[in-house]
Amino acid sequence: MFYIVGDGEELYNLKMTANTLGLNKKVVFVGRVGREELSRLMLNSDIFIMMSTNETLGLVYLEAMAQGCIPIGSQGEGIDGIINNGENGILCDPFSVEDVAGSIKMIYSLPQNIRERYILNAYHSVNNMTEKKMAEYYMSVLKRVANIND
Repeated sequence: MFYIVGDGEELYNLKMTANTLGLNKKVVFVGRVGREELSRLMLNSDIFIMMSTNETLGLVYLEAMAQGCIPIGSQGEGIDGIINNGENGILCDPFSVEDVAGSIKMIYSLPQNIRERYILNAYHSVNNMTEKKMAEYYMSVLKRVANIND
């Protein structure tokens, strides 16, 4: 099953495309949901896809990675500092349907142990992003930029 969550400006076009392709029984349009429902959907999903542009960092990517999803994100956007293409997720051209479709096919064609490695790498990436670790990291960057020694 393919779940589409949200009610953005492309919802109508997505519904029309699913209908035209005869995918109404395979695509479920969930609409806007709360955090708990979104978390449940992620926990029961293999892949999380969000093709956003002009976004610094979508926290929902991190939530999906923590729930065991392999993320497919927008190349050249904020998430490409977190997703390492081919290691803990896939980065795509957000304007290329072929690139996104090819990434989905590629993930499902991988042997199970490789998919599990993506999931584990994604989980470890997020697990290392605690408030304390991120604050320490940002302080070290600021000190380095300002040339401050301890």
